[in-house]
Amino acid sequence: MTSAEVEQPSYGELVAARLDALETENAQLKAENAALREENAELRRQLGRTSRNSSQPPSADGLAKPPPRSMRGKSGRRPGKQPGTQGNALMQVADPTRRIPHLPAACDGCGGDLSGATRAGEPVIRQVFDVPEVVVEVTAHELHALACGTITRAQAPADPAAGADGWARALVNLLGDGYRWVAAWQEKGHDRLPDFKRDDLSRRLDDLVERALAAHPPRGAGKQSPARNLALRLRQRKDEVLRFATDFNVAYSNNIAERAIRMIKTKTKVSGGFRTLKGAQVFLAIRGYISTVRKNGQNAARALHDALLGNPWTPALMA
Repeated sequence: MTSAEVEQPSYGELVAARLDALETENAQLKAENAALREENAELRRQLGRTSRNSSQPPSADGLAKPPPRSMRGKSGRRPGKQPGTQGNALMQVADPTRRIPHLPAACDGCGGDLSGATRAGEPVIRQVFDVPEVVVEVTAHELHALACGTITRAQAPADPAAGADGWARALVNLLGDGYRWVAAWQEKGHDRLPDFKRDDLSRRLDDLVERALAAHPPRGAGKQSPARNLALRLRQRKDEVLRFATDFNVAYSNNIAERAIRMIKTKTKVSGGFRTLKGAQVFLAIRGYISTVRKNGQNAARALHDALLGNPWTPALMA
């Protein structure tokens, strides 16, 4: 068979084949274009995320953080004193607290000594206004005891701030007395306050609670005032409130617990939280172990080293 006898495609067949190839290529380009558009939209969305439109922390905003703007509206007036308004200033007083005379030592003309010279005219007054230093006055009320078959101790005078909330200041003073007494008796080797000290704290607390309840009567069956709720809680939880006085192993405040959770709150504000529950559990287990070790006077680095080797430190009570 010669080359002339080979069947050649017609013009219509060539055009149809070319059209098919172009349609296939066009479909591929459309698919790639759609994917690129979707990717571009996702990238723009990620670049546009800030702490105001997403859950990411403010620290992630970086230099793109907008400058702070004042929420104060414009009043149309110029800053400072307004025209026509009366000015205020410190005026000199006729009777100052003290007067300090100042005399020149030498003559401005001849330079002679002016120690015996005669005063000429009225002095020029320059007054300085100053706030005196506040001095704290401490009054010690000594509650003596007298014996007449029975030992009777004098009662403390009433709180001078005996208004509706004068009991709150007295409560602060009561707890302050208890804190100082515990520190003093703890230095002496005791593990609890003596009976007469505990009885004094208990009696004073009872009196303050009754004063608070009288100053803040009930509001019926509805929601009570915060002051009355506090007084009721002090009466119901009296033993727990004074626990630090009966057992020196109990801390005076919950400051230790607050310090333990402070790092967790800081981490939450900075990084926005944990990404997985497992990560949070591991982090808190390590932090709890370190906190317990330090509270028991142990070296944290040594305790972590022992824990990694399979011999973690354990409190004596648990052991």
